Amino acid sequence: LRDRDRMCLGVGRRSILEKRYEYPSGMIKPVYGVYELPEYIRYLWIVEGPFNLWSLSGWNKTGVALLGTGTKHQYIELLDIDCTGYVLALDPDEAGIKGTKKLIEFLKENRRYDINVALLPKGKDINDLTHEEFSQMQVVPYYMWQKNN
Repeated sequence: LRDRDRMCLGVGRRSILEKRYEYPSGMIKPVYGVYELPEYIRYLWIVEGPFNLWSLSGWNKTGVALLGTGTKHQYIELLDIDCTGYVLALDPDEAGIKGTKKLIEFLKENRRYDINVALLPKGKDINDLTHEEFSQMQVVPYYMWQKNN
């Protein structure tokens, strides 16, 4: 796990048998992948985990992972990324929906209004999608997503 300046903050681990992550004790989780971003991004995709981010890069989308649904520290770090807008693609489970709502409110409070949400199929994370499913997935403005959530 690295910061924007590529400084190593620690090593995160993920269990293969269950969806469980471990990070160094006391570490403030960074925005994963921020050190690999280009100088300017049109739309920044925001996902929960590294596997999701790696899938996005295979589909030529630029993004970062929150290593979960996000913390205040990570939200603040997102504001420093030069981009036109956001595509939120957190998991479509209870935690991901709650995290998406929180992130939308934070971005709006900080005058970021070009916020979109990827409509992932129920029960599938970004990394579960085939290329065809990903290319057919709808991305809608946040206020349209909020009507149904």
